[in-house]
Amino acid sequence: MLLALTSLGFASGEKNLRYVDPSTPCKKKWDPLTAAQDVVRQELEHVEDLPTNWFWNDVDGVNYLTNMRNQHVPQYCGSCWAHASTSALSDRIKIARKAAWPDINISPQVIISCEQKDDGCHGGEPVNAYEWMHNNNVTDETCSIYTARGYDNGMQCSNITVCRNCNPHEPCFVPDEYLVYRVDEFAHFSGE
Repeated sequence: MLLALTSLGFASGEKNLRYVDPSTPCKKKWDPLTAAQDVVRQELEHVEDLPTNWFWNDVDGVNYLTNMRNQHVPQYCGSCWAHASTSALSDRIKIARKAAWPDINISPQVIISCEQKDDGCHGGEPVNAYEWMHNNNVTDETCSIYTARGYDNGMQCSNITVCRNCNPHEPCFVPDEYLVYRVDEFAHFSGE
């Protein structure tokens, strides 16, 4: 995945609010008719030379993984699909930046509020989140803190949902400038 910094604009979407039942799965059932198809760019040569295990949290003493999040705090939200995709993208950014500080943690809040192919806190598919981040800009958690509410249960997509800042004793506002990220390529892959 490659990233690009660009400008940002979003339209808000509305949908009836629904109670999020903890027994609801956070990942939608895979539907081969609507899901992205498997892609093989080029078969890997010398697969036998690949290591049996590879741990990105310790590559010559360097941790290339970003923070792990709890999708159910501050309340239950079936957003594992958004957390998985934004966490993987955050890790890819850290790898590309050679673990430079500070970490960039892509906001799952933007995905569950703005990507409406899936069901916000009622489940989704990570490849759809990547598709959305391919077609739209996404911010990091310095702009959009996770609230465990999506467009389906009270946190609709808006400019202030995508990025906000607040001063003491004043209303929050959308900053004039902020960093955004985008996925250059995405697909459902299989095999090595």
